[in-house]
Amino acid sequence: MKKITKAIILCGGMGTRFLPITKAIPKEMLPILDKPILQLILEKLKDAGIKDVLIIVGRGKECILNYFDKDVELEFTLKNRGKEELLQKVVSLTNLMNIYYIRQKEPLGTGYSLLLAKNFFKNEPFLYTFGDEYIFEKGNSYLDLIKDYEKCNENLIAVSRVEKAQLHKYGIIKFSNKKERLLQVDGIVEKPKVEDAPSDLSYIGTAIFNKDILKILGNIKFDKNRELGVTEGLEILAKEQKLYAKIIDKDRFDLGDKLGFIKANLRVAMEDETIKNNMLNYLNQIINLNQL
Repeated sequence: MKKITKAIILCGGMGTRFLPITKAIPKEMLPILDKPILQLILEKLKDAGIKDVLIIVGRGKECILNYFDKDVELEFTLKNRGKEELLQKVVSLTNLMNIYYIRQKEPLGTGYSLLLAKNFFKNEPFLYTFGDEYIFEKGNSYLDLIKDYEKCNENLIAVSRVEKAQLHKYGIIKFSNKKERLLQVDGIVEKPKVEDAPSDLSYIGTAIFNKDILKILGNIKFDKNRELGVTEGLEILAKEQKLYAKIIDKDRFDLGDKLGFIKANLRVAMEDETIKNNMLNYLNQIINLNQL
């Protein structure tokens, strides 16, 4: 079996939930304290053994390329001023891994974006994820997913439990058999009514695929909104091949959502010993004021 060393990150969305700031700054570059979301994802992918990453970007997201590129003037200034710790933080960005980019011409859905990567992979499996989804944990869910894929050697998606009131927002899986810790997926219902949802498990946009997903997506027509989603391909994949799901029960945040973004920043702030106590005091002040 070929080892999984390549990943694709989709960063082509327009970030409409965060307008107007995303008119100038991609949602994937919004900060979680002092690091952008995308950097946190790349660091975790590196720790999972990923060596090559292809990032699909949309128009106006050139700052992603600049952020991970070498900045000679900044490095020179930091070195001359003896800011060694800050210098290492800047230099480490260019040494994370091999990063490649493709700019999509139009935002035509996740399936369309994934198809742009077809020449990046040979016949090897690859990891696929979004640039605005992050899981806070002591372990590494990407690495766990890779290990489970190596055991079952089948297409594998990550799923998470969703509250009943939120089921209509997501693609909800229908499953039957269990294989150790994995579920065999029979289908996916996109944004179902609560009464029609086959489970409470939502596909969260992270998966390990073999190249067959690209062949399947290539044969699907765009919908009435001129969009092609990965979930349409998963529906066919579940019928034609075996598709498994792994439940991720860690703290997961949709960082393209305002509330998810604030929660993520609070979570990281509470783990930073330099500001944790001050943060707690400030939160208590806010709570007490709101109780008046």
